[in-house]
Amino acid sequence: MTKYENCNLVKFLDKDNLQDTIPLLQEKFAEQYPGAKLIYLTETGSVLHGTNSNLSDMDIKGLYIPNIESFVTNQKVKVLNLGKEKRSDIQEKNTNNDIDLEVYPVNDFLDSLSNKMETNAVEIIFSMFANKVLLETPDSIILKENYKSFLYSSTEALTRFAISQAIKYSVKGDRLNELDELIQFFKDFDFSRTQRSKLRLNDIETLNKAVANKVHICFTEIVNKEGVTEVYLQVLNRKMIMSSKVGYFMKFIDQIRDTYGARAEKAKNAKGVDFKAFAHAIRAIRQAKELTLTGFLNFPLYCADELKDIKYNNKYNIEELFSLMESEDLKLQELSNSSVLPDYPDFPKINEIKVSMYSDILNKANING
Repeated sequence: MTKYENCNLVKFLDKDNLQDTIPLLQEKFAEQYPGAKLIYLTETGSVLHGTNSNLSDMDIKGLYIPNIESFVTNQKVKVLNLGKEKRSDIQEKNTNNDIDLEVYPVNDFLDSLSNKMETNAVEIIFSMFANKVLLETPDSIILKENYKSFLYSSTEALTRFAISQAIKYSVKGDRLNELDELIQFFKDFDFSRTQRSKLRLNDIETLNKAVANKVHICFTEIVNKEGVTEVYLQVLNRKMIMSSKVGYFMKFIDQIRDTYGARAEKAKNAKGVDFKAFAHAIRAIRQAKELTLTGFLNFPLYCADELKDIKYNNKYNIEELFSLMESEDLKLQELSNSSVLPDYPDFPKINEIKVSMYSDILNKANING
């Protein structure tokens, strides 16, 4: 039984000569996954959107039909990462020389599109009408010709995640700024007059000034089991009683700091704003609006220049970005009842397409056998 595991096939692609190296990729894919068929590849991400810079990496997504055995035995297949191996313990940023290549099993793709209107699936189907297609086959042309059958009026999946990420990382950046200021306060504190091992938080008179005007760091009072009110220092929703020793508290806030990743660090350096996350969120809302009004998505995006201003040029502050995002989202909600898309996808047509694709593979297997 074929194991549908990730493997590095992107090494067979020449970024400067993509079209000529796609046939080799197809050949190597067939060797790695016997009986499966690669049916579509396209450039996606910022290159497709029209928001790329000279530092952007290349994102390629595609579709494949798993072998007939996986279909008959109900074997679990997955989205395959055919690019370089990514290690979870290393936060490694892509460069403009990298190619990220993912291919989706066609069944999952159609389910994501017709059951969720999931972002990647929506972009893949409309990329078929753009000028970034790298591999087109009779199977992908069938999908392209029947794209209307897969769509319906819900655009929640297109926008909710992107909006939540913009809020999450920008708030994290703001929180990280305050945390680093508190860490620096303790690093700068003069411990020469007393030993850190004996000093307690409530011994530091200037701590009040260090905490003043902070949103995510404050003093809070809690009544204990004996009915006595105790004062705590609350740091990003985590509390430490003021009678705690300073050395222990410094380890405590260092541990909190270690939980923040590269996205939050980048937002912190941009004064609490993750511009890339906001660009993604506003792009998602604009795409949902276009789809709602026209039933179609055009690439490159009509708002590409505005998104580049948000993503790269820092022309907006966080208040302006939140206001823009909320305003656009509100307009989208107002349009939801007037969508040109149907209430439900055409499931009989979708099932017909799935059957025809697997029938084609089965017929070829019989002929070859």
